[in-house]
This record gives sequence, structure tokens and C-alpha cells, in this order.
Amino acid sequence: MAVQAGFKRFRFFGTETREGVPTPADVSCSTAGGTLLWLGCKDGTVLCLASDLSLQGSFTAHQGTVHGLAWSKGKLLTVGQDGDGLRHLQLKGWSVHGLRPGASPVLVGASCRLLPNPPKAAAASSGASVEGSLSAVAMHCTDWPTVNVALGLSSGVVHTLRADVSKAKVTAPVPVATLRDGGGPGGITALHFLASSSSSSSSTGGGSSSAGAGATTGTAAATAAEHLHLFAVGSARLAAFDARTGHRVLDEECGAVRGCSAVSSGGELMLACPEAIYSYTVEEGRKAAFAVRGEKLAVAATRHYLTVVLADDQGGGGGGGPLQAAAVQVYDLQNKVVAASAPVQAPLRWMAAHTAPCTIDIADASGAVTRLVEKPFSEKLEALYKSRAYQLAVAVGQTEQVDAGTQAGIRRQYADFLYSKRDYDQAMEQYAATIGHLEPSYVIQRFLDVQRIHGLTDYLERLHAQGAASSDHTTLLLNCFTKLKDVAKLDAFIQGDGSMTRDSLHFDVDTAIKVCRSAGYYEHALYVALAAGQSATYLDILLEECERFSEGLEYVRGLSRPEAAASLQKYGKALLDHVPVETTALLMELCLRDPSNPAAHVANMADFTHLYADRPNDLRYACLTILNMNPDSPSRQTLYHTLLDLYLSPPSAAASAQGATAINAANDGAAAAGAGTGDAQQPSAAAAGQQGSGGEARASTAASASAAVAGQGRKGVGGGNGGGGGGSISSQQEALDLLKRGWPPGQEAAYDVDYALVASRMRGFRPGLLFLYENLRLYREAAAVLMDAGDHAGLIQACERFGDALTGGDPQLWHDALDYFASQPTDCSARVQELLERIEAGGILPPLVVLQILSRNSTFQLSLVKDYVTRQLAADNRSLRSDQEEAERLKAEMERTRHQVLRLQSEPVVFQSSRDSQTNAPLELPSVHFLCGHSYNLRTLGDGDVVCPLCAGEHRKAQELRRSNRASAADKDSFFKQLRAAPDGFGLVAEYFGKGLLNNTSVTTAS
Repeated sequence: MAVQAGFKRFRFFGTETREGVPTPADVSCSTAGGTLLWLGCKDGTVLCLASDLSLQGSFTAHQGTVHGLAWSKGKLLTVGQDGDGLRHLQLKGWSVHGLRPGASPVLVGASCRLLPNPPKAAAASSGASVEGSLSAVAMHCTDWPTVNVALGLSSGVVHTLRADVSKAKVTAPVPVATLRDGGGPGGITALHFLASSSSSSSSTGGGSSSAGAGATTGTAAATAAEHLHLFAVGSARLAAFDARTGHRVLDEECGAVRGCSAVSSGGELMLACPEAIYSYTVEEGRKAAFAVRGEKLAVAATRHYLTVVLADDQGGGGGGGPLQAAAVQVYDLQNKVVAASAPVQAPLRWMAAHTAPCTIDIADASGAVTRLVEKPFSEKLEALYKSRAYQLAVAVGQTEQVDAGTQAGIRRQYADFLYSKRDYDQAMEQYAATIGHLEPSYVIQRFLDVQRIHGLTDYLERLHAQGAASSDHTTLLLNCFTKLKDVAKLDAFIQGDGSMTRDSLHFDVDTAIKVCRSAGYYEHALYVALAAGQSATYLDILLEECERFSEGLEYVRGLSRPEAAASLQKYGKALLDHVPVETTALLMELCLRDPSNPAAHVANMADFTHLYADRPNDLRYACLTILNMNPDSPSRQTLYHTLLDLYLSPPSAAASAQGATAINAANDGAAAAGAGTGDAQQPSAAAAGQQGSGGEARASTAASASAAVAGQGRKGVGGGNGGGGGGSISSQQEALDLLKRGWPPGQEAAYDVDYALVASRMRGFRPGLLFLYENLRLYREAAAVLMDAGDHAGLIQACERFGDALTGGDPQLWHDALDYFASQPTDCSARVQELLERIEAGGILPPLVVLQILSRNSTFQLSLVKDYVTRQLAADNRSLRSDQEEAERLKAEMERTRHQVLRLQSEPVVFQSSRDSQTNAPLELPSVHFLCGHSYNLRTLGDGDVVCPLCAGEHRKAQELRRSNRASAADKDSFFKQLRAAPDGFGLVAEYFGKGLLNNTSVTTAS
């Protein structure tokens, strides 16, 4: 058998011949079901052969010829004669599970008579014989037990029926169809059902064929949305009908003899004509033609193979001889391959094809069965590799639908072959198809040569497009672009679809930015950073490499408030050097509350003060503006501290230079605020789109803040050193006003008082120290400040304000002030005389203490204290005489009381009163007499305690005083508190001794 033109021959199938297979010679039809092979015979018997072609079972299905077999859903369908004529043609369904030799399967339902009343009129009208004989059968079942049955007659008539196997009745018959001219000699040679859907076509089985009977059956596995068509094949004509309506959709003047048509796995009808093999579909009609010469005796389709039995031209005898040499050839029509070839003897008894595994059985006239078994795919590849048919190996792999890893291995072999032939472009095409399976370094290493950089670039691009690239691959690809200076490709790679989203970047972002920056492609680096949402990187490139500060500031303005604050912390110094007014305005905006969104983030000014190290004026104006517009700012404490430092700092050359610069900045800021953003450099269109509406929402606030900074700038610069260092009177007054503003009377301080004290102490800010010490009630520390400053008048005023213990002051101030004046090397007699007058008038210090303090200064004369001492001695004498008189009075009273007690203890008391001391009523028995001399009627006293009502008040007062004294004796803290507050501590101690509060006996009693 000659090799067909355009086909390559390979041994994809193994061939073996089986002798003694138990099959009769009168097989009329066949079909494969699972791993079993079913044969229908003319005597009505159905044989079941196992996978090894051994007889598994047989049973009698019909009384006459079995015309058709079909396997559906584990059940066997048969169409056969149970009498003479078409009216006795019946359809049966069999449950053949577990069929054993000698056993009969179970009939499902009952026999269904297909044509109880054959439509003779239709046949006669077509010019055919009255009835005709059955020449072809096809069956199709997708929804058991409904079966579509097609019957083809020798007269060219086609009956399409729908039968219910379980109910044994025919339903919904389709109008009879007829092939033109009867289809040719012999009428209908084959029928095939093809199922297709709106989205794809699903093939029907071309089923089986019998060389003896010429009957074919077709089955289909279709979806629920299938559209069923019936192909009717005659010897000279072909037609296709809608299986539901009988409408003719295709009519071709092309036919095939019995057994020479089949349905492929792709849903195409294959017609084996002498000159070629044609494929047909309902939608396209004749789709393709394959030049396979020679007389075709039979065909069968399985998977992507078409098995053709060709008559041997050299064997002689033709088709009418008793025996004829023939050859079976298996074609892969898609890949133009003859996959197998084996000799057989015609005429054939039957031929059947199994799908899984792909096996083809042919029983020839000699009684032997030739079996063709497909080889494993690995053996096919080995044969193709030996022949260096790499391109064919790729096509075969695609047809076989091997896994992606295997397909990649084939393409690698092909690529290596092309690479060895120096066909680098085609080799790269094959290597690119292995992405995801072949290690990229294997390909990259082969194309690192400069001459092959274009192929390497293409491979790396595809690697990134499929998401299989690493950061190293990104670096290499970008370096390739820069070496080739191919800006267009670089643009296409970086920008992708132009959507500027993170998902549109199919490469490592950090690597791309790094390479683009190092190569000087800053715009590309900016694009990647912006699309990836890396604000910090975007600003880094924009400000450091591109130096587009206005655009950078606008981008920062469009960020969210937390991101904008973080960006200003990092890049604020550079922005202040180039756009100070706008930057300060944005900073103030971030530190102020957003009125439209009270919950929005508010930045802390403490995070930005370091940016203004050489711009104190701008910092002062910013802090003042924030504090005035938002007194409850979270950074309020920082604002107070910063402003205090600025007010107390001495003026410097940097501040003066910055003040001169502020004039221009203020003018520019005012112009920018008045003209909107028309003069400002706008960010790139991509950055503006990325920012969205975040910056627009704050545009008006930013403009007003910029104008405020501009106005403050003119004011500060025009006022000379009005906001200068600690030596300026106005700045110190501003600092004092700031401290008072932050610590209103009766409220908590808005700043850290300790910080303010340290700052004031370090800068020598005396008014601030006095204010803080006064509010802290640290009066002695305030006096020490006045002493250090030599402010004598202020010291005396402080003693008068804070030296009164009754108002919460500290009397020790007078002692400290007197001691201070006494220790001065200069003559302070006038101040001492003034102090002595106030001390004497208030009785603040004992004279002895005053004299001891003044005695330390040897320059003081006696005349300074002569009058004071004289007055004190006279006062002491008066006090002494008064005390002596009081002592004598108390002594006499005590003596009188003692005599009275002795008299009461030793002498009887005579009660001579005849009237009630309270009611002045005459005394009546019973009456009560008290030792105090008062008498009462018993009814006047009542039922209470027997106590003299007239003397009870004095007794209670004495008892209360006694209890109070005892409590005071036990309360040591109260005693020392009084001692510290008393101007004469000795007098207080004497008073306690006089009351007996310091006696051990009284304390013990109190305890």
C-alpha cells in the first residue's frame, strides 16, 4: 500500500492478530459499550465480547435480523425484525449488567413497534417502491428512556421517530424525509445523529458498521441544550435534517457506500469517497477534504483518528471477488499522519472502535481479528524525536491534549533543536511557550549574548506578561530596554494598559523604580511609583531627582491628611527652601481641624518644628496662626513651648536673613492666594488623576492660610525686631502674655509648667518666673528671683502681697527679706527701716529675731533700731503688767474656789430658799436642792438627769472646753501648723503650756 501524498508514516499503534475469536460470519451490526464489544447477528442473536475478545455472553434479542445496536447509560438498545416487513420492526432496551454465558439480560419495559403502519403513500409519491427494505438504522439517547430512532430505506425514505422504551410506544413522529433521487443506487447507506449546542458542537458516535449488512447505528452524548440533526447518506447524495421538525438544512451531491461514513469526536461527518475523505458539519456544509486515494471499504472514527480500510490495487479481484487483499490504515487527519497500517482480507465481517483505551478491532474474511492498540504518548514522542519531527510532536501533543508540563517539554526539545540550528528567532518562540514550566534561567543563559538581546527582551516581556517574572527578571528586562534605547517598548512595558492601577503593573515595582532611576528614566519611575501607590517614592524622585517642588507640594496636598503629614516630615525642609509660603500654609492646614470632618486626622506641630531651624519667623507665625484658629489643637502644648522659646531666643543673623526672605515669600504667597493656582506649577496629569478630590477639598483653606502667612510675614519683617530675641522688651512682653494666656486664673495650664520654668530660668526671663512662681504659690522662690535681680522695691511689694499667713501667704518672706537687706554690702538702711515699720505694724517677727538678723551687718548703727527697740520694750512692759494682773486675778479666783470646795466638803449646807429658782413658785415636797444654791420643785425638773438647769450651760461649756483641749493635745499636726503660721511661736507654746496641753498627764488622759 503506497503512502498517501502529504502524510507521514509513524507507528503510533501496535498491531496484533487474534485467531479463533468466537464470532459468527453473519454479523450484521456492532457497537462498543464501555470495555465490552456487542455484535448483532442476522439470526437475532447478540454476542458480548470482553476486552480480550473472549465470549462473555450471548442472548436472542429478536426473531430476525438485528439491524442496529446502541449503548446508552449502561443499557443496550437493539432494533431488529420480529416478523416479515417493516411493520414488525421493533425497538428493545436491555439491562445487561452482569451478563454471564448462558444467561439472558432483562428486557427494560416492553418491545416498541416502530412502524406499525408504514406510510406507503409517502414512499409512492417519491417515485420509489411501495415500501422498500430497511437499509440503515441510527439511534440517539440523551434522556432515558426517550430514544430518537432514524430508519433509512432502500427507497431513499427516512423515518425519524421518538420512542419511549419504558412505555413501549412511539411519540412525536417527525414528517417523513426523502433523499433526492432516492440517494442513489441502494437508497440510504448510513444514518448519523449529530448533536450541537449554541456554543459548541458535540459529536455523535458514528457507531459501528458491518460489511455484511451495511447497517450503521449512531449514539450521541449531548448536553441539555443540544440541537439534534440527522445526516442521511446515500451512495450519491447527502442530506441533513432537523431531527425535531424534519426540515432539510443541508443537501449535497456527494455520497458513500455502506460502511464508509462515520462521525468524528469533533462532531463532523466523515465521508470516505474514492477520490478523498470529506468532512461535513451542519453549519458549514463541506468543511475540509483530505486527499486519501484508493477504494474505501470501511471507515470508523475514534478520538481524533479515522480508521480506513483500503482495497489493495495490486491484490486484484476488485470488490466483487470472494477474497480481496486490503489494508487498514489509521489516519490522524489533522496532523497528516498515518498512525498505523496492517493487512486484512476483504470482505470484512465487522469493525469496531473503542475510545478508552483507543483500540480498533477488525474481523476480516479469514475469521481472524486484527487489533490495533494505541501506544503510550511517551513512545510516540520517542519516535518523533528520532525522526526530528519536533514541530509534528508539538502538534500531536496539542491534539492529544496532554498536560501543560508535557507540552512544555516537547517545546523545549523543539527549541533546543532550533537553537542548535542557529534559528534563534524560532527557538525563542518555542521557549516562550514553556513559560511557567521551564526554568527561565535556562533560556536567559542562552540569550545573554549582545547579538541575541532582542530575543531575550521578547522572552522577558512574555515572562512578565504571564506573571512569572521575578525582580531579577525585571531588572534584566529594563536593562535590555535601556541598552537598546527603545523608549517605545519601555513605555509600553511600564504603562501597560494605561489604567494606572497596581494590578496593571505585571512586574516587581521596587526593582523597576530602582532601575529606571539609575538609568535616568525619571518619568517612568514616577509613573510606576504613582501607579503602585508609593507616595514616598514618588515624592523622593520628584523632589530629589526632578527638583519639581511646586508639583511635589501639590501632590502632597492631594494625599490624605496622615500621608501628607508624614510626607512633610520627610520632605518639608526641601519644600520650605523653595516654596516656603505654600509649604507653611499646607502645614498649618494639617495642624488645624477640618470643619467639614471633625474626626479627620490633625497633625502635631511638634513633628515639624525641626524644619524651621533656620526660619524662626515662619515658625512663629505658623504657631500663632494655629493657636489662634484652633485653641484646642492636639499640639497646643508644643505650640506654647515653641512660641515661648522663639520669644525668649536672642535675635540671630539667620533670623534677620530669613526675615528679608520672608518679604519676597509673603509677596509671592499673597499673589498666589489672590490668583488661585494659575501661576503655580501643576502636577502631572497622572498625579492629578491619582490624587482624586482630596486636594480640592482643602483648596480654599490652603489659599487663606497662605494669605495669612503672607500677611504675618510683612508684619513681622516690617516691625524690625518686634519678634526678636530675649533681650527685646516687646518680645518679653509677648512671652509673658503667652504664659498668662495659657494659664488663666482658676484653670489648668495649657503648657508644661516645668518646661516654662526651665526656659524662663535659662533665658533670664524674670517676669515669667515671677508669674509662674506666683501661680505655683512658691513665694519664697519668687522673692529669690527679685533678690537675684536686686529689685528692692519689688521685694518689699512681694512681702506685702504674699507675706500674710491669714491670706495663704508665707510670713517667712519677711525674715528672708530682712536677712537679704542685712547681708547687702551697700547701705540699705532705708529699706530696713521700711521693713521694720511693716514688721512692727503687723507683729510679724519677734524683736529678738529682728535684732539677731540685723546684728550680722556691722555697718548698721544703733539709731536704726533705737526707736524700734524702745517701742518694743514699752509694749513688752505693758504686756508684762497686764499678764501679772491677770495672773493675780486668776490666783485669787482659784483660792476662792478652793475655799468653797473645802467648805462644801467639811461643812453642812443650809438651804433657806422657799421658792422654786426657775418658776419662783413656792417649794413643795418633794423638792430638789443643788449645792450651787438653787432649789426646784421635782415636777419642774421633769424626768431627765438631775442637773441644775440654771448652771447646766456653764458646766457644758467647761466640759466642751476640756474635751477640746484634750483633742488639741492629741492633734500634733494642728499644733505644728499653728506654730508655723503664728507670728510669735513662743507665745503659742506658752499658751499650750498654760492650758496644760503639753503636760504628760493631760496627754495620757486624752489617750
